Amino acid sequence: MRVGQSRRRDANEGEIVAALERVGARVTRISGTGAPDLLVRRAGQLFAFEVKTAKGLRTAAQLETEWPIVRSVEEALAAIGVTVSVIRIPYRDMHQRVCTRGTSRAAAGLFAKVR
Repeated sequence: MRVGQSRRRDANEGEIVAALERVGARVTRISGTGAPDLLVRRAGQLFAFEVKTAKGLRTAAQLETEWPIVRSVEEALAAIGVTVSVIRIPYRDMHQRVCTRGTSRAAAGLFAKVR
């Protein structure tokens, strides 16, 4: 869901939203001067985040509000209390074991175990 005026979103926001939703969080995208980019609800708790790319800087309005910044999927998940263990398996090995069960080639190289 999106609330507020339309504006340019950070390049990594879609990936972060998808990861949050995969672990059961409800995500609302917000736009507006001084407002956080995301409102996230999980396990009865509400979180507000400003999404920035690795080199993204805060605007003047964001400096005033000081919303927590997340720059990666790992940071976003950690911020809502989700522990992630990442296991990298070479595509060739993964292809034989998993791709026959519907996993895409892009996803075959990276799996996350969520606790």
